[in-house]
Amino acid sequence: MDASDNTGSLKEMVETVGQNGGPAAENCSALEGVLPAEMLRIKQQMSNQCFEMAVQLNAGKSKRSCSTSEAERELPNFVSELERVKGVHFNSTLVLHRLQMWHAIGEKMKQAGPDEAVLKTVSDRCMALCSQLKQLQIVSFLIN
Repeated sequence: MDASDNTGSLKEMVETVGQNGGPAAENCSALEGVLPAEMLRIKQQMSNQCFEMAVQLNAGKSKRSCSTSEAERELPNFVSELERVKGVHFNSTLVLHRLQMWHAIGEKMKQAGPDEAVLKTVSDRCMALCSQLKQLQIVSFLIN
C-alpha cells in the first residue's frame, strides 16, 4: 500500500465522518473564526508533515547495506559535496544579508533627514567596493 492509497482512504473517512454529522461537522463552527492565512499555514504544515512521512517510508524501503571499503571509497566524494554545499549556503546567506542591508539603507535614504548625506556617501563607497568585488570574482572565475 503506497502513500496515495493512504491519502485516498483518509479523505474518504473524513468525508464520511463529516457527512454523518460526526466530530468533523461539530468542529466546523470552531473553524469559522480562523483566518484564511492561518488555514493556509496549517495546510502547508500538514503537507510538509505528509511529505516527511513519505520520505521516511521511502528511506526505510531503500536502505541498503554497503561494505566498509565501499563507504571509504565514497567518503571523499561526499566530503567534497558537503564542502561545496556549505560554500553555496554561506554565499547565499551573505547575499541575503547584503540585500537586507541595502533595503534598510534605501528605506533610510527615503526619509529626508540629517543622516541623508552620510548615508549617500556610505552608499556610494559600498557600491564602489561591490563593483570591485564583482570584477575580482569575474577575473577569479576566468582564471579557474
